[in-house]
Amino acid sequence: MKLQFDLNRDEIFEKFLNGEYSEEEQKEIIDAINQDERLKSEFAISKEIHSFYKNERKNILKNSLKELEEEESEQIHVKHTRYLKLKRFSTIAACLLGIIFLGKLVFNPDCTNEDLYAQHFEAYPNVYNPIVRSYESNTVDIDSQIMNYYELREYHKSIELYNKHYPLTEKENELNFYMAIAYMKIDEIGRAKEILNAIPKSSKYYEKSKWYLSLCYLNEDNLIEFTKIANTLTYKKEIADEIIKTLK
Repeated sequence: MKLQFDLNRDEIFEKFLNGEYSEEEQKEIIDAINQDERLKSEFAISKEIHSFYKNERKNILKNSLKELEEEESEQIHVKHTRYLKLKRFSTIAACLLGIIFLGKLVFNPDCTNEDLYAQHFEAYPNVYNPIVRSYESNTVDIDSQIMNYYELREYHKSIELYNKHYPLTEKENELNFYMAIAYMKIDEIGRAKEILNAIPKSSKYYEKSKWYLSLCYLNEDNLIEFTKIANTLTYKKEIADEIIKTLK
């Protein structure tokens, strides 16, 4: 596949995020993005938009279909039931179109902590640039493999390879940030919290790590700790403030 990002990068990003490319094509796209700072930035934006629409569509469909099932169980006449189906699915389609055209988040006052976590948790884009260490000449190759698995959402493989090559005492390894997110993706929140809490203030990922740590507490329904961290954020501050308002 010959990539032409200047002509159709939005289409390429969309197909990539929808999993429409082969493994070979995905690797080619990842390599191209990693080599171009502008593409990295645009891809990160595309991922946020894609994740938002995906979560909103899922929530609307889930809630609407549940209501539809409840209504169907109360109906006696088959014709009336069919009418309700058509009416409900028309409402779903209108809601989805409204989301696409509005292009902004509207919080549902009945959102649970689980809903809020699902809406706002997404993997941080790969902007990691490995540094070759004198004592390990193949570090770059190993790091690239770890991050390729991360990009392909094969988080178990990414974690397994990382743990195989890096000792636990290596506290300031920049890959720790990405591994914490990988653990969140496989629902090992406790392990993710341990790593995020150990990221030092000197790390370039420190502010971002606080955002993901706050989401860990939100996932655990620990609203006291979530709010405590959220009130100190600079990264994702506006979203954190909105979540706090929703929780009140």
